[in-house]
Amino acid sequence: MISRQIRTVGLTTPIVASGSIYSPKFIELAGDAANGVYTESNFFPGERVRSGKAFVSKFKAKYNEEPDDFNAVAYDRSSCSPRSSTNTVPIAPRFATDWRRSRTFRA
Repeated sequence: MISRQIRTVGLTTPIVASGSIYSPKFIELAGDAANGVYTESNFFPGERVRSGKAFVSKFKAKYNEEPDDFNAVAYDRSSCSPRSSTNTVPIAPRFATDWRRSRTFRA
């Protein structure tokens, strides 16, 4: 891990990393080198929002561990997709034809 390598050479500056490190696996692999690493995330297991609490509770019950950002994104995608596909409206053939013919199409 790059975090461990940075700390091994003696650098103590804070590290800013992408949200992809937001996982218990990162802490496990980085060990003490994870201290001082900052990241962002779209999900936090301690979220107070009711839907977030429900997701964490169900996930823990099934997998016996806290979910991470990747788990939350997968859950969101799987729960949104069926609804979004039933609420879509097909593009009207006239709109599609007119749009292809002209960049200045006005609906």
